[in-house]
Amino acid sequence: NDTQYGSFNKGRIENLSTGETNFDAIINGYTDVVDQNLYVKNFVRSTYEASTNLSNELSSVSYTMGRTVASGDTLSITMENRDGILSPAYTQTFVTDAATTYNLLKESIEDDGNFTVSIVGDTISLAATTQGMASEIGINSDLANDNGSTLGPVNIDSTVVNRTVSSDVDELLYDKTAFLKNGSVLSSSIPQVLKSTNAFASDGTKISEVADISKGTLSTVDDTLDGTQFKLEGLGVNGSPYKAVIDFKSSENGGSTFSVDTTGDGVTDATYNIFDVSAQRAAVDADKMTYRQLMDVVNMVVTGNNPSVAGTHSYEDGTPFTEAEEYDLSVNNSQLQGNTYLTHDGKVTFGEANKTSTKASISLYDSNTGNFDTQSSVMTFNSNNALTIRDPKTNFFSTLNDIITSIEEHKLNVDGTTGIVRNVGMENSITMMDDLQTHLGRSHSLVGANSNTLNASLERSSLLEISTMTLRSSVIDMDLAEASLTLTQLSLNYEAMLSTVGKVSKLSLVNYL
Repeated sequence: NDTQYGSFNKGRIENLSTGETNFDAIINGYTDVVDQNLYVKNFVRSTYEASTNLSNELSSVSYTMGRTVASGDTLSITMENRDGILSPAYTQTFVTDAATTYNLLKESIEDDGNFTVSIVGDTISLAATTQGMASEIGINSDLANDNGSTLGPVNIDSTVVNRTVSSDVDELLYDKTAFLKNGSVLSSSIPQVLKSTNAFASDGTKISEVADISKGTLSTVDDTLDGTQFKLEGLGVNGSPYKAVIDFKSSENGGSTFSVDTTGDGVTDATYNIFDVSAQRAAVDADKMTYRQLMDVVNMVVTGNNPSVAGTHSYEDGTPFTEAEEYDLSVNNSQLQGNTYLTHDGKVTFGEANKTSTKASISLYDSNTGNFDTQSSVMTFNSNNALTIRDPKTNFFSTLNDIITSIEEHKLNVDGTTGIVRNVGMENSITMMDDLQTHLGRSHSLVGANSNTLNASLERSSLLEISTMTLRSSVIDMDLAEASLTLTQLSLNYEAMLSTVGKVSKLSLVNYL
């Protein structure tokens, strides 16, 4: 009930995070969790989570220095891995001014992609990215200033914030999980398939053609996406957090929109229409929104290119842009930084341009997910489901890449604590290789059977051709001997005729008398 879970919403799966994972604490009565009667069993725990050095398992920390960094000072901060082993420290000596020094330290840390850094005055804040959490890099407890300027000791106060969502709840989430990151590419795991034809979705496919609109918020009135909400959360390409809500609305209700919280403080900063491509350029109807329009929204939010108000830009003749034209400009600008697209097998994917590793992360899901008091999700883009080892739909090169990755990451078995969390490991890769070998054998057999069929067809065609040519020859070809005799006979007759004509032509009246 609502009282039991306090500020948590009733019916949400996140309520399980209020339970106690230590059974002895419940029995002995010294637990201090919200729900002291709920025991949450951890069936699988990573080495890092089970370690006693939990002080390193931080998602964010802020350091406030007692004085501004000055010429001669050197700032340094050290990261640790899950075993408490120190990584090389990030260091930065004073350069030009304090702001430049801070920014250079920020760039040095963010280049690795494990943390994002924000600086306000003399306060430096670090937040672990999805990559940082996956690689289990912890933040050392102190930021150091060596007082090289001799202006006096520097007292640095730190404020540490642990993970906002505990690892226990992470394992329970189904489709709120972040897209899988591989270098500069973020990939979802659920193919988008049309209900009518079982074909993979394309840019022009309507969301309503794939989604289960019978589960929509207003589906009790009519099967429609009107009233459905998608939530989009994560980090932008610059490492800053964002939250967006995509509202599917019918034309009668004003058309579909998306709202953005660019600072992650829970307050909506702006709301924009999602325009259709008609001549009238109105906000698109919920049931007519296509994947291209949805992915344009994702691309704008992740790259931070949100539409400007009408009239912010203008044509060369001074004519101001309309709201729809500002929207189109933002779509085009976002595509210069990244591209959101559907793969050949219908999976939503984002790729950052001109980068080998992206700081971005994406979590796209129905707002009803995890809430058992409402309708279920109309569709899923990414899921925390069981790994697939054997699949009748063989994707040879993709499977081969997974096998190579498991070897590169030295994973013997499935391990969701480091590297690519959905990699199957080397033991399962052996099974996948056996399946690939079987697939190749079957393919070779099929090729051989087809080749034999083609050879047999070619032989039959050749015999039929010879038979046809023989028959034609017997019908229309001439007898050379007979033709030669006939020609000789005709030649003699012709010469005899010519001789007779010659003799007759020489007669005259004198000769006749």
